[in-house]
Amino acid sequence: MRTEDAILNETQLRQAIRVLEEENALLAERAEESLLLGAISETFLHVDNELEVFELALERISILKTIPFTACCRIDRNVLEPISSYCAFSDRDDNGFPMTLGPDMTGDLFRGGAVVEIPGGLNCNFRGDIFDPKQAVLVPFKTQSIEHGVFLFVDDTNRGGRLPQMQPLLVQLVNMAVSRFDNIYLLRELARANKELECRVEERTADLVETNRKLSQSHETFLRVLDSVDATIYVVDLETREILFMNRGMIDRDGKDLTGQTCYSALRNRETPCDSCTVPRLLDADGNPAGTITWQEEDPETGKCYVCNDRAIRWVDGRLVRIQIATDITQLREMELQLLHSQKMEAIGTLAGGIAHDFNNLMMGIQGQAELLEKALAPDSPHLEKVQSIRNCTHSASDLTRQLLGMARGGKYEVVPVDINALLQASSAMFGRTRHDIVVSADLCEPPPVSLVDRTQIEQVLLNLFVNAGYAMPDGGKLILKTSVETLSEAVCAPHEVEPGWYVKIRVEDTGTGMDEETRQRVFDPFFTTKETGHGTGLGLASAYGIIKNHAGIITLQSKPGEGTVFDVYLPLSDQSVPQEKVPEDEPGDGGGSLILLVDDEEIILKVTRYMLEDLGFEVAVAQTGHDAVSLVQQQPGIRLVILDMIMPGQDGGSTFERIREVRPELPVILSSGYSLNGKAAAIMERGCNGFIQKPFELSELAEKIHSVL
Repeated sequence: MRTEDAILNETQLRQAIRVLEEENALLAERAEESLLLGAISETFLHVDNELEVFELALERISILKTIPFTACCRIDRNVLEPISSYCAFSDRDDNGFPMTLGPDMTGDLFRGGAVVEIPGGLNCNFRGDIFDPKQAVLVPFKTQSIEHGVFLFVDDTNRGGRLPQMQPLLVQLVNMAVSRFDNIYLLRELARANKELECRVEERTADLVETNRKLSQSHETFLRVLDSVDATIYVVDLETREILFMNRGMIDRDGKDLTGQTCYSALRNRETPCDSCTVPRLLDADGNPAGTITWQEEDPETGKCYVCNDRAIRWVDGRLVRIQIATDITQLREMELQLLHSQKMEAIGTLAGGIAHDFNNLMMGIQGQAELLEKALAPDSPHLEKVQSIRNCTHSASDLTRQLLGMARGGKYEVVPVDINALLQASSAMFGRTRHDIVVSADLCEPPPVSLVDRTQIEQVLLNLFVNAGYAMPDGGKLILKTSVETLSEAVCAPHEVEPGWYVKIRVEDTGTGMDEETRQRVFDPFFTTKETGHGTGLGLASAYGIIKNHAGIITLQSKPGEGTVFDVYLPLSDQSVPQEKVPEDEPGDGGGSLILLVDDEEIILKVTRYMLEDLGFEVAVAQTGHDAVSLVQQQPGIRLVILDMIMPGQDGGSTFERIREVRPELPVILSSGYSLNGKAAAIMERGCNGFIQKPFELSELAEKIHSVL
């Protein structure tokens, strides 16, 4: 006969397996939602009208998520003015307007959206025999042209809280639609601005031609005018292609006066005219000047980019010639590319952060259950190896989400003054022990520069740079490290959206294979890698980019094939002193039956964290909403600690924390989240929260955190 303990262990095992199966089903649902987000995002790319974006979003959301009525509106005080709507239950014009928000709803709405009951929170005018709404999710938004707006998702039944569960997904879909709306709006405005710019360029060129005509009788005056223009200008005979004139700017650029030579031989080293030459197009059928031809060109020798304006004019001796005015736009182009890259990384980072948060919550459930299951199994259990394999997989998944959070500019945990020289030496020594064929040299400035950073995250950035350098030097080479203190101007900082001032510069230079231009342009893109399959995810440099941006810094690179690579990292300089290292604390003890309040809207997280706390010897009370948590704090004075989730529908972690502080100011609170300690979480910590723990966490981490707070 089996003993009672064996029966109990088997029951616990079965229960844990059931929980894992439920969590796998939830993981599949989240994956389906991610695919839905991707599919709708892809569809948006083919829409070029702002209103169609909202119409498409409303229709797809209504059909794919079976929501009877969806709409987007402007808000005037508490009155909703429809922009677009989609009705799944009627072909007639029965859209429920006019609609109004309930008393005091406007303020709550723009603090993050709301789930409301109908009527009360939202009052509408549907025909009762066609549609009888019960509940709605309201998601606020604003665009470049709409200051106050809201998306409505209306259901005719509560269906067990279906809409509240859908709220995070609906918020993401709304953000995607609004982002595409703004992109189309901005692209149209940019096209209009470009058209105006083209008109101004044409007007200026026309003015210049008119000026040349008026100055044709004064050769010296005309040439002085051309010499004074801040551009490279040269004049070519239309028939012989002989260079008749070069202004001072072009002579200085080329280092010599090429007057008298043919343009194709002097400037292009060719024996015949260029195939793309504009000369045949400068005159109309009657032989008169046909207007200005504007085009862009990159100098193959210097790499500089120019906007060229070519047209035919009457030269001072009466013959028709081609005059070319070329303006250097290299810096403008680089600033535009930097801004576009920054915007792209910001958008990708937002999506990556949301995915990492959801996966961290799921990994919390899987990892916690697996750890408790492992403790419950006997050392000789045939299931022990399988459970340990599950834990190893969750550790790998957690490492991946940590990289995603770094890419999403969400990687700062604990910011302290750090000696950058010491950090660079320690990191390079760690790398050097793995690659004895690479010579590491350091040229570090004195006194050692200090920056306010998260030491672990900056160390991760440095190691990523070292590992990439090592990959570029498979047969060995040199890794050259330098530090310096520099001041960056507004012109340098503006494209990177950081403040001008003093910065610590870290240079990491290798003698490796270098990169071509296409690779250099994509090196910070997530999941882009030149390594073989199985040797990298392509998240290392994307994560490094996000971490440095989150520290209000800059990361740049220079590289050419065969000439190695140089990464420059700029971090804000600090005048604070580096603190002494803390002495490690004793191991945490037993819970001793103390009562802990656990607050989380995810059933999976509540279950697994409750098991972990009980395993540590604590008594546990649970709440799935902020309102319930505050009520329990009021009713149970024996609660010694609150573990509070940050992201919850309705009353979120920040609002709940404030209410708990009002009821019991002395009660310790630990904030828990699948996101990193930044943004809202950092703001809550600044208001006096006692600690932070990031999901997924293990039993030992939870015990240490509780011990440090209590």
